[in-house]
Formats: sequence, C-alpha cells, structure tokens
Amino acid sequence: VLYKISKDTNEITCENGRCESFKILSLKQCISIPALPKPLHIQTVKIPFGVLKLSRHGISADAFVQLSIQKAYFNTFNKLDAVYESVSTAHFDLGRTENCRSLTKESKMFCENATEETFKKAQEKHIEMINDASNGKGCDRHLLCLEHLSKDNMIWKSESFEKSKCWKISTTCLNTDNCDSWITAPITNDGIGISYIIKNDTISLTLVCHEEMKEQYNKFKKDFEKTTKEVLLLFKQLDNKQAKSEQVVNNDILEKVLKSVSEYNITEYDTPFMILGINSFKLLQITKILQEYFPKIINISTLFTHNTIHKLCLFIQDKLVNKNKKLNKKDTLAM
Repeated sequence: VLYKISKDTNEITCENGRCESFKILSLKQCISIPALPKPLHIQTVKIPFGVLKLSRHGISADAFVQLSIQKAYFNTFNKLDAVYESVSTAHFDLGRTENCRSLTKESKMFCENATEETFKKAQEKHIEMINDASNGKGCDRHLLCLEHLSKDNMIWKSESFEKSKCWKISTTCLNTDNCDSWITAPITNDGIGISYIIKNDTISLTLVCHEEMKEQYNKFKKDFEKTTKEVLLLFKQLDNKQAKSEQVVNNDILEKVLKSVSEYNITEYDTPFMILGINSFKLLQITKILQEYFPKIINISTLFTHNTIHKLCLFIQDKLVNKNKKLNKKDTLAM
C-alpha cells in the first residue's frame, strides 16, 4: 500500500483508497495506521552535507549512506543482516527495479574495522553492485521468476535462501529536489524501512520501524548520525596526511633542484635565494627544471616573488590544492 502525506493538511491517505484518511501531528511521533497490522514509529535524520562535500573526498554519496547504515546497524545489534536497495532499471523497455544486495564481504570488513582503506574497498564493491543491478545483472528478479516457474524445487525452501531474502534493512533512494522526506515501511516485524534523498548540500532520511522496536532503532538513529561524522572524519584526516606528505615531497624536490644548479649546500628553507648565491641566470635554470615537475604553475617571476624554499613550497602547495578543487568541481558537475 502506498501512502501519501499532504504538507498542507498533514494528512495521510492510501493511494488505492482502501483505508480511511487520518492526520498525524509530526513524522517524529509514533503513529497508528488503521490499514496496517501494527503501529509504526517514524524518525527523520538530516545530514548537513551532500554530494558536493562528499565528492571532494572521493566518496560516492549512495555508498556513504549504505555503508553508514550497515555500520550503524552493526553497532546497534552487534550483527549484520540482509540489505535491500532498490535500483532503477528504467532505461530498459518496461524496466522497473532490481535489488542491489548492498551487504557484501567488503562492507562487512568495513563494519568490523572502519578505516579509509576498508571504506574504499567497500565503496568500490558497492558501485560495482549498483552498476550490475542497473544493467540487468542482478539476481533477485531472475530468482523470483525461477521460483514461480519451479515452485516445487527444494532450493526455494532452503534455510540459506530464505535467510538471504529476509530483508531486515529495506532501503530506497528517491532522486528529486522537490521533496525532503518520504516513507518506506519495514518488510519484517523486527526490521527497518529507510528512505533517503540525496541532494547537493543535504541528505535526508526517514527511518520507519514497528512500535515494539522503537527503543532499538532510536539507538540505531544515534549510531547512524555518529557513523556519518566518523566516516567523513576518516577522509578529512587522510586528506590532511596527503597534504602534509605532498608538502614534504615538494620540499624535497625544491631542495634537490636548487642543489643541482648551486654549489652551496641548501640547509636554510627561509633564506632568500640571492643570499644563498643563486643569481638570476641560475633562477632561470631552476624555473625550467621545476616546470617539468609542476607544469603551468611555475614561471621565472614566481621565484622572485616567492624567494625562499619555504615560500615557494607553500605557493606550489596552494596551487595544487586549488587545481584539485577545480577538478573535483568538474567531476561533481558531470554527475
């Protein structure tokens, strides 16, 4: 049953008209829907960043949400369960959806040991699974057809098959700028339904569970919010390490180049080049060599303006950072 929520009247109605309409005071309240066997507990989460910020760190927004959900679930229940993620196959004639089985060996490794390395491997696998599902290479729609064609086959009654399609975590993403939240109900009595909307600057989620699971999923919500911050922090720390590493590399390159054209031992990073005995002719030589390392960044005037190793290194670092930001912006626009 598909329910619609009116922003103006705060009224929920069934699209097929099989139940009476009713009103709720807030999505955050526990509500009782007459057409459903059990009352539902609904919570909302709004993450104050989205595609733009995540892409700067090389993070897929959908992978970020899915892996954060799994990590939070693992923290809450100390286990992992099957995850359903709806993927559109609309580019096929009469295509609707396929299921991306978002729980993988790689995501399990991330949940057990959350590092930037395990996240990257899990993200790579997640993107692969999404692409496969979108291109008709998912397994669940095929299995459903086979199950209907051969109902007597014992494989459909096996414990492993039943467990593999017991979706404790049911998720769906809606790509739109015209909506802030929507609802998908849990599939199992002890499961959760998670609908989310990814925008450039925000990610909005609605968490729905049955009333008797309210306490557990209140904790899940807190764990999820904490996990999103921890994942982003992982990549911020990695970026800082890379920036420091690049600065050290730049220092080494500059020192090596300066030594190659000067008979003096370069030990003072804050001493002007002229005092080090590097004249205009040698600065021109240095410029030509540095242009091979840093094309379109260095020219002869740069060495006169930034006339110490330290100043020149900071200048190069700043240029490289701005260059990466422009590339990330182009990648974001391409998405």
